[in-house]
Amino acid sequence: MVLTTSILAPLLTSLGFITPFQVTLVVMAVGSGAMVVSHTNDAWFWVVSQFTGITAKDTYRTHTILTGLQGVASFITTLIIYWLFV
Repeated sequence: MVLTTSILAPLLTSLGFITPFQVTLVVMAVGSGAMVVSHTNDAWFWVVSQFTGITAKDTYRTHTILTGLQGVASFITTLIIYWLFV
């Protein structure tokens, strides 16, 4: 997420994202992509696993799928907002 925003930030105006609302939509899209799948290489995966007492196997089956759905749903929401208001 940090790498993507640091690459995109200087390009936003040349890509046509000028207003604060448009920049907000870009930030929402980047955030959606950043949370797509939380897996074992992600600290949040282990925070959820350890603090809830769920086994790693069950966390794979539930948390990974749910964060995938969360990322896809937030990206679709961002697209709908873009299509409606921009």
